[in-house]
Amino acid sequence: MKVVSYLIALSVAFAFFGCDDQYQTNQNKKEIIASKSGELVFGDKKVTYFIEGEGNPCFVCADGIIQANCLSEKLKKQLQFIFLEQRHSTYYGEQKDYSDISMDTIVDDIEILRKKFEYDKIYVLGHSINGLIAIEYARKYPQNTTGVIMINTPPHFHNDYMDIVSRNWNTNASEERKMVYESNKERLKKTNVDSLPEIERTFMQYKANVPMYWYDPLYDISSVFRGFRENTSGWNHFYTLMRDYNITRSEINVPIFLSLGSYDFMVPQSLWDDYIDKFPTLSVKRFIKSGHFPHVEERELFDDQLLSWIKDK
Repeated sequence: MKVVSYLIALSVAFAFFGCDDQYQTNQNKKEIIASKSGELVFGDKKVTYFIEGEGNPCFVCADGIIQANCLSEKLKKQLQFIFLEQRHSTYYGEQKDYSDISMDTIVDDIEILRKKFEYDKIYVLGHSINGLIAIEYARKYPQNTTGVIMINTPPHFHNDYMDIVSRNWNTNASEERKMVYESNKERLKKTNVDSLPEIERTFMQYKANVPMYWYDPLYDISSVFRGFRENTSGWNHFYTLMRDYNITRSEINVPIFLSLGSYDFMVPQSLWDDYIDKFPTLSVKRFIKSGHFPHVEERELFDDQLLSWIKDK
């Protein structure tokens, strides 16, 4: 299995250049929020963002377009989502050198943006592997973090990760699901995907992998992946960074919400068996009719669980 074909990675980050004059700072803040979108440039890289919703601020780490398509209008009435594409996830359409980007770079960009927006505290949300960005922001800046929201996030991405995924798939996926998956792969082979525009090529690859990600192996992902572009080079660098990642390397005390789907074959629930007890502030919500996207597949239940956690923590 190829990592890029299977992992839906999402990421976050921003940055601003401030003003000495407090009045001008407030004016800039109002203009930024009013504009609802923008970009921050760092040499040959940039962070892009857009804002939806109202309420307590929640920074969404990476894959902003996908998550904006996934998160409900109900949640957007309770939280102001700042959807990010960070330096490694912003799409450029060309190869770049990402060796200067680290986890510290990524989380520090979130902190720069929080300061410039003058938010006292923020929620940090990450779907899939991007949840590890959220938890690392909270670990580094706990005083500025209201809570961490991890949607179907793995606790690691070590060298044996895809072997674990393969074994779980072979053992637990139904024969019907496997047949759909094999049929999708055969159909993809017959399609000259390299000749397609990048957006369409990426969509076709994810469409073939639906049985790995969704409770319904025939789910139509058109609305979820609408407008999505993947920065393959940047994400490959990020995955390399995560090979030696240790989620338990130091204590973390901020409230953490974690969703897990019973039919998520890319993030098997069993991955968390050795980690849950190591996080006293972790609240785990399991969704029995969901794969990798419970905020879409069981939207009403997901919204209720998340909003209840926000209210009670």
